[in-house]
Amino acid sequence: MLSVGDQSELDISQTVRDYVAEKQASIPSGVSLAAWADVTYYLKGRLDMMIKNLVIGALLVFLSLALFLRFKLAFWVMVGLPVAFLGTFFLMPVFGITVNLISLFGLIGSWLFNRREIGLPS
Repeated sequence: MLSVGDQSELDISQTVRDYVAEKQASIPSGVSLAAWADVTYYLKGRLDMMIKNLVIGALLVFLSLALFLRFKLAFWVMVGLPVAFLGTFFLMPVFGITVNLISLFGLIGSWLFNRREIGLPS
């Protein structure tokens, strides 16, 4: 099964697994129904790794800030970072911006900056 549009691969996978389990009980003996090639296993692994890296990275940033700044200031900076990211991701659909579009602007901006740094016209 593949997702289309705004559908979630994880939700589709769970729906298919529930359907297979439900239908497995009602089909004749000797016939089996199975879901195969479920790639959400890899997606779940990537999401778990991303969350783990987020927690470790946030802890390292907080410790670095607390080491060189006041503890209270480090705390508020760490609170502000997720608020800024979440606010960005919540407002992106309102303005019709996708992560791919933001990535494209980042790459173009980096390319222009590098050209200016070496003295070429942008």
